[in-house]
Amino acid sequence: MVGLSVDWRMARLPNGLRLITIARPGTPTVAVRAYVRAGSRYDAPPNGGADQLSSVEGPDGDPPTGEPDTLERGPLRPTRLPLGLAHFTEHLLFKGTRSHDQRELFAAVERLGGVLDAGTTKQYVTLCAVTPRDGLTAGVDVLAEILAEPALREEDFWEEKLVVLDEIRRAQDQQSVIFDLFAETIWQRHPLRYPIRGTLEGL
Repeated sequence: MVGLSVDWRMARLPNGLRLITIARPGTPTVAVRAYVRAGSRYDAPPNGGADQLSSVEGPDGDPPTGEPDTLERGPLRPTRLPLGLAHFTEHLLFKGTRSHDQRELFAAVERLGGVLDAGTTKQYVTLCAVTPRDGLTAGVDVLAEILAEPALREEDFWEEKLVVLDEIRRAQDQQSVIFDLFAETIWQRHPLRYPIRGTLEGL
């Protein structure tokens, strides 16, 4: 098999951000993807436990203890973080920022012929903007605003909760169920076993 040669470079910015660039000569588009190390493996378990020390620690480095709170409709209050938090946060990030609503954010990229997208994996939450080459600055600006100034409104929380619950129900009829069961079997005492979407009970 002939290996593919990829022209890539990595640099670390003064603020600690790691920047990786890959040259794609002859391609009329540019893709910008932000990886946040906050995937489902970092979700807190609903009941704590010593096996969760790598993902959730208390103020003294000890795993949290105690029974989980429940989240009911009404004012938001502190609660034990549920499985699926990373995926749920991904949904909320795209609902708008302090300066622009969701429609304006998407319009800023789509008017250039580009697209916005997001996803959650076991390891990362990712945000992506694909634009024509001359739209690079606009794509970076939109992603930076989403990450630095998310609105995180309470009304969006309740709206997206219904969306995610529906996703979980629909996924129960898909091959992803097999993947989740496989992960639970292989990673019995490791955060990689957590389902990315979370659970109906957790949300």
